[in-house]
Amino acid sequence: MSRSSIYPSVVRYGRWRNQFIIAPVALGLAIFFWIKGEHSLGFWVAIVFLGSLTLYSVLPIETQFDPDRRDIERRWRLFGAVTVFRRRLSLGQFRGICWRHIPGVERGDWHTWMVGLERLTGRPVYVSYFNVTHEGVCREAKDFALELSKRTGLPLRVEIRTG
Repeated sequence: MSRSSIYPSVVRYGRWRNQFIIAPVALGLAIFFWIKGEHSLGFWVAIVFLGSLTLYSVLPIETQFDPDRRDIERRWRLFGAVTVFRRRLSLGQFRGICWRHIPGVERGDWHTWMVGLERLTGRPVYVSYFNVTHEGVCREAKDFALELSKRTGLPLRVEIRTG
């Protein structure tokens, strides 16, 4: 396992290839509806949805952990280059490391493992996710959660069982 896959200094949430596919398709559909569509309520719902999807796909979230200052910083960056919005959160606002498994619908589908920090209110702030095609625990997600726990000093909220 490479250092970049486990070190929680910079974690990108999402994949660029998906963003370069989603944004042009959503923007193209929005333009198509704008030119060809009737300006009814359904039209405006479609435009708002497609515009939001386009904006979301070109503003990936990056999470940086600073062990010296004991905080994390979440950045929304336009095409991953220009910071549009940033938010700094103290580790004191969190009570542990959480993770969530989202199974596939059918056998052989992708399973998504999300790893993050759990706020004192119980709401998670996910910092990374892992997609696997096998059943059971994702080894990379488990290793990342354990390393994040070690570096932040926050306990794991749920025991991680090996798969």
